Amino acid sequence: MSLANKYRPRNFDTIIGQDHITGILKAKIKSDKGGNSNFLLFGPRGTGKTSCARILAKAMNCLDLQDGNPCNQCANCKTIDE
Repeated sequence: MSLANKYRPRNFDTIIGQDHITGILKAKIKSDKGGNSNFLLFGPRGTGKTSCARILAKAMNCLDLQDGNPCNQCANCKTIDE
């Protein structure tokens, strides 16, 4: 496993420096599990777009959502982590 994957944030609370973004995403997930929402993540390299996208995918599919964060334990979360 590469270092980038080993230390990648696993929920919204572990993303550092993007509180304004993670707060919006968590609120959307808590309100309606994302519904029919579309999200466009853009910005320079190294700003956390891929990490946010992976956490968002887990949160939208998680079977045991915890305060807007994915549980990282259910089958859906584990499948997305692979």
